[in-house]
Amino acid sequence: MRRIAYVLATLAIGWFFAVNHAAALDVSCIEASRYKYLFQLFGGDTRKFIAYFNLPAGQLPRPEYCRAALLDGGLSSDEDVTKVIKIIGDNHGWLATLYLRSGGGLVRVGVGIGILARNFWLKTYAASQRRGIMDYQPDFAVPPPDKLPITDLIPDNAPTLAGWQAYRASIAKLPPIKMGGSEMFCASACTQIHAGGIDRKGISRVHRASGNAKTLLATNEGLIGTDDFLVSFYRFMDAGPDFMRMYLLTTSATTTPLPISRFARHVSDVLAQKCGADADQLARLEAQIDASVADFGSQITFYGPSINLEHLRTMAARVRMRRMAAEQCVAAINEAERLTAYAGLCQNGCDQKKLNSLIVQKRNDIQKTIR
Repeated sequence: MRRIAYVLATLAIGWFFAVNHAAALDVSCIEASRYKYLFQLFGGDTRKFIAYFNLPAGQLPRPEYCRAALLDGGLSSDEDVTKVIKIIGDNHGWLATLYLRSGGGLVRVGVGIGILARNFWLKTYAASQRRGIMDYQPDFAVPPPDKLPITDLIPDNAPTLAGWQAYRASIAKLPPIKMGGSEMFCASACTQIHAGGIDRKGISRVHRASGNAKTLLATNEGLIGTDDFLVSFYRFMDAGPDFMRMYLLTTSATTTPLPISRFARHVSDVLAQKCGADADQLARLEAQIDASVADFGSQITFYGPSINLEHLRTMAARVRMRRMAAEQCVAAINEAERLTAYAGLCQNGCDQKKLNSLIVQKRNDIQKTIR
């Protein structure tokens, strides 16, 4: 009991920090995610947008609302939680994804935002950096293959190749999201936000928490308590056994890059049953076929007939179109869940005190699961 009480106290005052500290957290709309651009994926026809997500007639986001927000910087104060609540409220339930770029910071802040992400049914993406520029990709659809061998397999109301081309042409005119430094990542306390997402992509960098109490004995006891809590948190969010194991095995002086399961197991089971396919399995199959095409295509045959790769390319295109249908089904389910969650939590506006109480309640529920 002493250790449990100690870790609760340390989480309350935010004693533990990550290895690397960044500037204060900036929470901003990703311009390319505004719905006025995303509607172009559907040829500007909002009826197709509604049909794609299986929304009630007339239920549409305003064109200026954002579907994705970038969380950039360190997790240094409770004000960071407030910033996330504000951008959720500003977009009235239509914010769907949090892009994460943070070296970490306070455990209680990472846990708090992670709890918000789960309860508002938000997706999380530990984004990678390309030449100092962050790329935004729509979270709800897969682009069709460039060549469509069987066009009747394309899901109804799915964004067409022409729609993707129009969207890309529009956002190409936007100023790029430039990042300072040589690398973009989500590490330490940021991984708690990543784990809290309901649909997770990207790589997290895990490590044990660090601290500095008055004595080494107090430091050790406090950090063991924090380990217990965070392992329970990752278990509750169902980040996967490898995630929890590597958290415990990695010292506080370094980080271990680690993929995270896209969905919690029980969510994955329900989605596969309702959608009749596992979108991630289809993605892996398509990648394997593409790799085979690239491998065979790179070989120079001096003797015998050349290798005909059209069959493999057609197979990859078929898998892509099957994946498009699966992702559409997943997107519709996620959209309904998120809008329902927002209506329940922010029916009369997102009340700061109410949502802070939710975080405390969920944190206490997780604390009770410590084994």
